Amino acid sequence: MGTVNKKTMTIVGVLAVVVVLFCAAFQIASENQANAEYAREQDDALTHDVTPIAQLGPISLGDNNGVRELFGALPLHSVDRKYEIDAEHESLTINYLEVVGDIGVDDVQRDLIYNSIVAMASIPNLSDITYNFVGDGYSFTREEIEDVFGKRLPDLLASSGEWQTEVRSRLASQKFCQQFYA
Repeated sequence: MGTVNKKTMTIVGVLAVVVVLFCAAFQIASENQANAEYAREQDDALTHDVTPIAQLGPISLGDNNGVRELFGALPLHSVDRKYEIDAEHESLTINYLEVVGDIGVDDVQRDLIYNSIVAMASIPNLSDITYNFVGDGYSFTREEIEDVFGKRLPDLLASSGEWQTEVRSRLASQKFCQQFYA
């Protein structure tokens, strides 16, 4: 009878270990899936999480690493690019090494508006930004964007609720986006 109890206990113990390992594997797979989903969301202005950027605080245009890190966390971060920073004239040029049509015109245009808003909200001494692609170029000024939103850009970034209603929801409208390209 003691042998049966030892065998039973051994089987129960092995099953418990298997169940724990299975649960751990499921948990890891779920976390990996959630991380992959979050990473995909960071590629789109409509789903990008601006919270970590808002928490960083202001970046100086003269801080090359800060500017690179900022744009490395924004939509279009996976597109190869080079930066030209002109701190004296408060301007930034980003030269992307791809064709807009290969990425998607509507997506690129929406992402550029979004990236410009975030950049100008995060870099107080940035007055204008130009994005060059192979065959295309787009420019935005702080004045132009603040006129559209009717407020200072850092104020938009300071409140996640305001960011959602004032920026993200408006970017979902193609008509809204087209005013920057007219």
